[in-house]
Amino acid sequence: MRGVLSGQAFLGIEWSWWKLIGWFGNVAFFSRFIIQWYASERRGRVVVPISFWWLSLVGSLLLTLYAVYRQDSVFIFAYGFTWFPYVRNLVLERRQRVGSVQCEQCQKAIDGPVNYCPECGEPLNELEGDVARGNLALNCAREATAWEESGPAKLQPARVQPASSLTESASRSWQNISGKSH
Repeated sequence: MRGVLSGQAFLGIEWSWWKLIGWFGNVAFFSRFIIQWYASERRGRVVVPISFWWLSLVGSLLLTLYAVYRQDSVFIFAYGFTWFPYVRNLVLERRQRVGSVQCEQCQKAIDGPVNYCPECGEPLNELEGDVARGNLALNCAREATAWEESGPAKLQPARVQPASSLTESASRSWQNISGKSH
């Protein structure tokens, strides 16, 4: 491989370590489109997977390094600042992933600070819900605001469950907390 990288031509290209960095940047940047296209075709709708943003970030950073080496101001400007939205989208995705909870009954992923599953009405485990995410104060403030706006007569749960279902849920919660079964 030393002969290939010492300036000899291979496939009509003079190869060096910097040339490899530039080519890897191009491959990473181009492959993000293939990944996005494949993910969208699989789901039947437009999807931008997390790997798209990682490939965008890696590709733009490698191409920026190559452009700085070449001292090419056009390419430095073209790739030097594109990493801002890529990093921002990765941060947003991480926040969303960390903030989601999965309902034990219907297995639906739920985003946001909620205490009940909007799909089946199952109470979410307190340790996975608002308390674990530090949103207890936010949830209490939201409930207090709803109380002030609508009054106690208008506050009702989104979905009413039969008493037997509530008893089973309370029993499961007690088992989770105490580790005991009845």
